[in-house]
Amino acid sequence: MEDGLIVLAVTVLALGSIVGIAYTLDEHRKRHGPFGPKLPPPGAIGRLLWWAARILAAVMAMLVISAYVFQARDLAWLAVCGLLLFFADHVAYRIVRLTGK
Repeated sequence: MEDGLIVLAVTVLALGSIVGIAYTLDEHRKRHGPFGPKLPPPGAIGRLLWWAARILAAVMAMLVISAYVFQARDLAWLAVCGLLLFFADHVAYRIVRLTGK
């Protein structure tokens, strides 16, 4: 029971921190404009990569939760592989955004 409370407390703290940082960055953007160079809006390829990143993030979250629940290292390694794919998708998305496609 104690372990569950610690896991819950750490999860709530992490989510609160992420929400707080996101809120702070959004307020900063509203006051000062976006960070970095102004990129053109994404085209069809950019939107496809954006959705692929969202799907990868959801799959990775499910894999991490499943690896914890089932104590399976294979699922954890699949989540790490998903993280590598997410990074490759991010790099491709940035390149596509810079070219305006």
